[in-house]
Amino acid sequence: FIDMERGAKFITICNLILMGNVTYGFFLAQAKEILFQNITMTIAKGEHSTISIGIRPQSQENAIANVALSRWSHDLYFDNCVFNGLSEHGIETFNAYNVYMTEIKSTDCEGNGILLNCSYNVWINRIISIRCCTSATYAAVRFANDAGPNINIHYVYGESSGNGVFLASLLHR
Repeated sequence: FIDMERGAKFITICNLILMGNVTYGFFLAQAKEILFQNITMTIAKGEHSTISIGIRPQSQENAIANVALSRWSHDLYFDNCVFNGLSEHGIETFNAYNVYMTEIKSTDCEGNGILLNCSYNVWINRIISIRCCTSATYAAVRFANDAGPNINIHYVYGESSGNGVFLASLLHR
């Protein structure tokens, strides 16, 4: 588990393989200009937790709506990230903007490949979800808690997964 100090900025993490039992692979709060490149995570539920999430960028406060924009995470880059066997989501954002992703692949995860909560200005090139969320509760990519506007996805592939794209709630700012 890597907990980036609140307000972390200008950090590049690349060519990383993370394995083990953790709640979060990476937890970021009020972060900016962060690059994840060539990341592979095979993680299971943490010893004292019921969840495992690959990467979670959010605002400084707990993940709640109506947080001042100056406290949101922004300018986040995800290039070639792979998530295997998580009990929740590969990437889950809450209060994030200017998020860029090239290829995100999730396999055998119980949650979403990508979950965008209250996030906007998001560009995703390719999402691949294989045997994820077979209960159909989640999806390869899910928008919730007032996500939007300006969410652009070029390609979604879901195989033996719940939903391909799940729109729970969108916001027009």
